[in-house]
Amino acid sequence: MHRNFKISLVCFAGVMILSGIVNMLILYWYGNTVVIYVPGPVINLLDRTGLRKVEMNDNEAGEFIENLSDDGRLGLQDEKMKTLNKRNLNVLGLSNGTGKSLLTKISELEPLIEPDICRQHDKVLLAILIFSNPSNIERRKVIRETWLSDIKSSIQYTFVVARKANSDHKKQLQEEIDEHKDIVQFDFIDSYKNLTFKTISSFKWIMTVCPRASYVLKIDDDMWLNKKALTSVLLHGAIKGAIGGNCHRGESPIRDPENKYYISWRSYPYGIYPPFCSGTAYVMDFQVMKAIVNVSKDVPYFPLEDIYVALCMTKLKAKVINLYGFNSVHVRGNPCWLKSDWLVTTHEFLPFELRRIWNTQCYGLNPVRQVEHQFDPQIGGSLHLKRQQLNRLNMEQMFRQNAKMNLRSGGRRFVKNPRLNFN
Repeated sequence: MHRNFKISLVCFAGVMILSGIVNMLILYWYGNTVVIYVPGPVINLLDRTGLRKVEMNDNEAGEFIENLSDDGRLGLQDEKMKTLNKRNLNVLGLSNGTGKSLLTKISELEPLIEPDICRQHDKVLLAILIFSNPSNIERRKVIRETWLSDIKSSIQYTFVVARKANSDHKKQLQEEIDEHKDIVQFDFIDSYKNLTFKTISSFKWIMTVCPRASYVLKIDDDMWLNKKALTSVLLHGAIKGAIGGNCHRGESPIRDPENKYYISWRSYPYGIYPPFCSGTAYVMDFQVMKAIVNVSKDVPYFPLEDIYVALCMTKLKAKVINLYGFNSVHVRGNPCWLKSDWLVTTHEFLPFELRRIWNTQCYGLNPVRQVEHQFDPQIGGSLHLKRQQLNRLNMEQMFRQNAKMNLRSGGRRFVKNPRLNFN
């Protein structure tokens, strides 16, 4: 009887597993391609256990063509490129039928306008690509007046824009270009879904005009950048042969259609993204950036540019390092803390906030106030000096601990809050 019970149990389990597989796997034909759908939890389990390798190709289906620009196209002015619309694209890989991806063709287009940078400098430590929208004239103005105002010759920069779908701000943009000569403009519609094109195009352009640069920083125009802290990271060789920033591992795609970062199962049928750095700001070894441009010819288009760069990094088997001090969120705090040596970037700052941070005079980690045309600490005497020393020691200790953990964990960051006294 005991044996019969075991046999019955095995048969019951077999029937349940078989019926479960039949219910889980839904097969249908898309052209000549069989597409197999597996529920998300199962895919997550396979990805986490390493039982399934992630490979993407140009034959998978997606639905991003409709969202590439306001008019459903890239808005290219080149007549040869206008034919590359939804009718003859093979969606996810954006293959045009010749085996060459649309991403490659876009990156081969020459910029409409380009500044003359780097050519008069023998050695450039850092080239900064500041991604901006053509209409963000005030943001660019404030950045020039704040964290770009004291830039040194070893750091070169340019604002990266594309074209507006309409003629709004066209005259103001042209006047700005003529005055500052620090904007590169590409020939496609400047939209969120075109960020991947914008990224690869700017990488390829900076390779040409600034070949002697050691590192490249990609950053958005609503960011606060502490150049001194970033320079210290670079001089210590923290990202030699790698890409670094506020990086993440084990993140899952967002499947909510109402979300800005929505990715369907059809477009990305995998449960976990490869390790990636937030697109708000990341810094790369120049040779790694060149490798990304070269391998992009073999990596299908993906609408999220930071994930696309991660897919390229995965194919290259290059390192992705989570650097302490890079923040992809808005850090609310004392302006002097934002200007300290332990914070590199923060996100979502309005122009007036950038001005406030830049114009704040600091004494250690505390702001100072002006009294009779002289700057005095808000808290005077030996007590103030003691607090400043304690704050600095705590911040240095925190930095050392996080740096050690960062190296031991292979790039994963463990953040400890500093014990700061501001009262």
